[in-house]
Amino acid sequence: MNERAILGLVLAITISLVGLVTIQVGWIKDAKSLRDQQYAQSIDNALIAVSDRLERIDRLQGLQDLDAGRAIMDQVNAQEGVLSTDPGMSTDPLLQERDLVAEMLRGMLSGPSEASITERVDPRLLDSLMVEELGLRGIDAPFRYAVMDEQGTVSIPIQGAGSSTDDLKRSPHRVRLFRHEVVDS
Repeated sequence: MNERAILGLVLAITISLVGLVTIQVGWIKDAKSLRDQQYAQSIDNALIAVSDRLERIDRLQGLQDLDAGRAIMDQVNAQEGVLSTDPGMSTDPLLQERDLVAEMLRGMLSGPSEASITERVDPRLLDSLMVEELGLRGIDAPFRYAVMDEQGTVSIPIQGAGSSTDDLKRSPHRVRLFRHEVVDS
């Protein structure tokens, strides 16, 4: 083989290898970008799950404040037959369900809870839900959070080391608490 053919072959192999390395670098960048998007989506999903769980807990506490709700909760807790703590309550499950739905609708249509966010959300419960939901998604990195109103005023103090209100305000990861309420507060 002559020198020109060998030089041409080396050049072709070099160009091929550079092309392959370029393609692999592109794949690695795409994989990293996808992993970052999945991580961000996991954080957002955890925040939504925390919000939903807080809302469910708030609704259960509100349900216990209703006469029909208290009777049904007693039945659930007793796990046997019809048990009513209110002598005026019907023992017919269908009537109890109708009364409960009517009271719940009245509560929903009357607007959001009159209680402030600090009365509705226990910071310790919020913290434990955050740790649990992030952990369920394999996120064990340190994190910071706060509960703020729409103007950015902190309602529940910032949790986590090295926290700054401005940093948290700029974060793309946020969710509205009690997002299923019929009327905005």
